[in-house]
Amino acid sequence: MNTPSKAERISFWQHSYARASFIQTRLFIDLLLRVDPPTNDTFRRALTIAIVVAYCRPFKQREPVRLPKSLVPVQFRDAHDSTEEIRDKVIAHRDLDGPVTDWGFISQIQVIVQSKQITTPTINSIITNDKARDLIPLLDYLIEKMEEAQDAFAHRYLPPFVSTEASYVISLDDDPEQWLIPT
Repeated sequence: MNTPSKAERISFWQHSYARASFIQTRLFIDLLLRVDPPTNDTFRRALTIAIVVAYCRPFKQREPVRLPKSLVPVQFRDAHDSTEEIRDKVIAHRDLDGPVTDWGFISQIQVIVQSKQITTPTINSIITNDKARDLIPLLDYLIEKMEEAQDAFAHRYLPPFVSTEASYVISLDDDPEQWLIPT
């Protein structure tokens, strides 16, 4: 059995992790479109966070496992960039230079007075069904690319016995005695 280099094992990890994230994103989008919660519904907000975070994870990892933005084809760049901006400036952090929409600055704080009580909720972004649908072809493309990378690794390094039912962990150590470890 050939032994992959550490860089090849890390690349396999990178593509496997990204594929899992993109599949999760696709499942969250499918749920959003099937349930179609009202615009300001808590469930829509929760799915928005799940979609944005799961999609962006592979692009926000530390080197050397971060997926390069160049992987995103030009025709999908707007969908990618706007999703990343929502993650960076609205969900992961709130910045003073957050996005501005037609109704105002997205990091606004509302001041609500009811029954002599003051509350100050922040505005939460939601993903529309149209925006979610825009991500589907991008996700399909990225999932296919991740699967191609996984398949290339598997054909080159995984022995035939791996096709039987079992569970393994791939070592990311520098020079492991065993790089494919049964669990």
